[in-house]
Amino acid sequence: MDFLEPMIALDETHYQDGYKDGYDDGMVSGKEEGRQVGLKLGFQVGEELGFYQGCLDVWMSIIRLDQGHDEGDKAEIQGYHGKLRSKIGV
Repeated sequence: MDFLEPMIALDETHYQDGYKDGYDDGMVSGKEEGRQVGLKLGFQVGEELGFYQGCLDVWMSIIRLDQGHDEGDKAEIQGYHGKLRSKIGV
């Protein structure tokens, strides 16, 4: 038996303990950080979808109220409206 083996085993034990502690702490802080990022990005996506939904609502109101455009223009605008509506999932 080499006289350095106990020292190497002790070093390996400390390394494994440190790794386990770091991993456990990382899991806790990673979950919290992920929750915060998800909340922030989820709000931003919802805000943008709401903006586009508002645009769609305004455009449809204009189409209903505006008598100055011919039916071809209205059909084209409604086509764009339908495409955008399908893209944002409403």
